[in-house]
Amino acid sequence: MAKHRTYTENDLRYLKMLARMFPTVRAAATEIINLNAIMNLPKGCEHFISDVHGEHEAFLHILNSCSGVIRERLDELFANVVSRDELNQLATLIYYPKEKLEQIKPQIKDLDEWYRITIHRLIQVARATSERYTRSKVRKALPSDFAYILDELLYTHGEDLDKKDYFENIISTVIAIGQAPDLIAAICDLIKWAAVDRLHLVGDIFDRGPRADIICDSLLKHHSVDIQWGNHDILWMGAASGSRTLVATVVSNSIHYNNLEVVETGYGISLRPLSVFANEVYKNADVSRFAVKLMGGEALGVSEKDKLLSARMHKAITVILFKLEGQKILRHPEYGMEDRLLLDKIDYENKCVTINGTTWPLDDVDFPTVDPAPSSTSSPPPSATARSSSGISASCTPRAASTRSTTGICCSTAASPWTRRGTSSPSTWTGWTGAARTSWTTRTPPPAGPTTTRWAPPSGSWAWTSSGSCGPAATAPSSARIG
Repeated sequence: MAKHRTYTENDLRYLKMLARMFPTVRAAATEIINLNAIMNLPKGCEHFISDVHGEHEAFLHILNSCSGVIRERLDELFANVVSRDELNQLATLIYYPKEKLEQIKPQIKDLDEWYRITIHRLIQVARATSERYTRSKVRKALPSDFAYILDELLYTHGEDLDKKDYFENIISTVIAIGQAPDLIAAICDLIKWAAVDRLHLVGDIFDRGPRADIICDSLLKHHSVDIQWGNHDILWMGAASGSRTLVATVVSNSIHYNNLEVVETGYGISLRPLSVFANEVYKNADVSRFAVKLMGGEALGVSEKDKLLSARMHKAITVILFKLEGQKILRHPEYGMEDRLLLDKIDYENKCVTINGTTWPLDDVDFPTVDPAPSSTSSPPPSATARSSSGISASCTPRAASTRSTTGICCSTAASPWTRRGTSSPSTWTGWTGAARTSWTTRTPPPAGPTTTRWAPPSGSWAWTSSGSCGPAATAPSSARIG
């Protein structure tokens, strides 16, 4: 007598879902048999790659060669029957089928015979690499244009006397109608698909290499991949999300390693504004410490003029980065990174910086956009004031016109014109605000002279002040705060 079994509510939910997928006992039994059989297949090859750092050519070669897996299989199949040169050619053909075919065609006397032999060998390799998968999985990976032909060639053996003519006739017809190059490329792609079941990319697609964007594009086409993001990847994602600090970091790193191709060619971002600014403001500055890194023969193709421009751009964006980092640290005191506020700790006369009570010598203190005297009463020239009030970043103004907060960290103005409200006099100062905001006074006396600082009005919403001469501040509302 069958034992009575009770099911919980959750058990019944899952059983009802399974009943919809497998409505009959036979359907459920077939799936159980299939899954048990799959569990006994050899495990597919899993490929782990890390620290690509934008080196797209090396990455694509590793991807195409499956890190040596294909070559091992070729040695197993043909080492005793094919010469070493032929094996090398066959391996290169699998890695780069279109390029290799174009290169080898002019060298072959009987091209049709070469096609026939090559297709036979490639089919052997494809069978060997795909034998660990079910036929159903392989069929799903076949290109639609050659799905039927490849399925027949893979699972019909030419050694079978009953089907030998059938097998050979398929290959002969493909060659006769001029489809051999395309079929060869399709078989090569199938081999590479079967050689690696899953790709694991363990960190750092981006960094100093020339074309990380090409790597990302190739990963989008990969049949099975997972990615563990690295610190360099997070940096670029933050820049793409609009963080000005991370944008400056990305540009600084790219210039430092003479790698502007990914920025300008890969993502179409022009750095001309930075180059014009650097040539103008850093024209007479010492940039010897900011020379870019040139590897190997790369230096031979770069003129001295371009080297000088790159060094100026590198120094300019580095100073901008210091300022942006300082602003972020001040906006987020919870980070506890005040020890990284360095610009206001520099002794420009003695060329040193004091950090945590220790004084360190500096090789370079020639920073045209950093005002060494925050309390200076000098007024900026009219053109610079107009530039700042029009929304151009104060990080990009000459020293005489640079704007500073009380900490010595230069801040940026807003990206839209500002209107002045209130008055500026020796006794009171109300700041500059957007047309839709009310004016307010500062909490602490700002330095005399041009000032650009971020303040919050009583409502708590943020705004930016613009350049203007300041005197002592009046009493500020208790809710006003500095950012």
